[in-house]
Amino acid sequence: MRLSRKPALASLHGRVAAVTGGGRGIGRATAIALADAGARVAVGDLDLDAAREVAAEIGSQAIGLPLDVTDAAALDTFVVAVQEQLGPIDIMVNNAGIMPVDRLVDESHATARKQVDINVHGVLHGCKAVLPGMLARRRGHIINVASSGGRIPVPGSVTYGGTKAFVAHATDALRLELHGTGVTASAILPGIVKTDLTSGLHTPRGASEQSPEAIAAAILATIGRPRPEVWVPASLGRQSRLLALIPRVIREPLVRVVGADSYLLQRDESARAAYQERADREVKGTRDTEQV
Repeated sequence: MRLSRKPALASLHGRVAAVTGGGRGIGRATAIALADAGARVAVGDLDLDAAREVAAEIGSQAIGLPLDVTDAAALDTFVVAVQEQLGPIDIMVNNAGIMPVDRLVDESHATARKQVDINVHGVLHGCKAVLPGMLARRRGHIINVASSGGRIPVPGSVTYGGTKAFVAHATDALRLELHGTGVTASAILPGIVKTDLTSGLHTPRGASEQSPEAIAAAILATIGRPRPEVWVPASLGRQSRLLALIPRVIREPLVRVVGADSYLLQRDESARAAYQERADREVKGTRDTEQV
């Protein structure tokens, strides 16, 4: 049985939310926060057991469903199932993602392709699956989980950062397309989050590690007061904007001084082994992946 929690800031009673990659990490924390705010929640994950465990932890207002975000038809099927069991989707959180880290020269083509399939096409599929219904009802909020790595380039994440840059940019463009429709879109840009996805990675000097619950709280706050782009922590966004004003010839040495250029490459392989093994299995096409 789930312990009672403090009431969430936003009241979502009567609304239906769906979370992709909801079986672990940020997705799990977000599904729980949405339910605590009163929403009926669909937890979608490639790992059906994990999705069902989260739904069982939440209780009768949640369901766990299988979901491969790389398959557009599977997302359509997911949306239909949610509508039949909970009602039309008001909030779609496109969270599923993977983050293998390595130098580009050492990254396999299969690993790069899988990141694009999940992190890019998974978000596009999620948006396209819910947009027709949201537009017809003239209400809805799409929240895409990007990453600070999509705005701040970091060695060791060439492909991952590129996929998250796509998510941030695509969310901006989608929001402009949706102007006046009653539907909106927001991007969440977390920094370093304490999940399996970041296991074995060192935190750069001056950076802070966030909990999945902190990201979930930011998502909930964004639902209550929609904003185009939300950094977690907010200070990271301010730092990014400040760095952009500094000439590259000065900025890049500063990045090296704090260790932000090497924290992905100087990782603890043993601490990261379990996550890397799951990511490798996903690249090979098996059904056991980490979702952000």
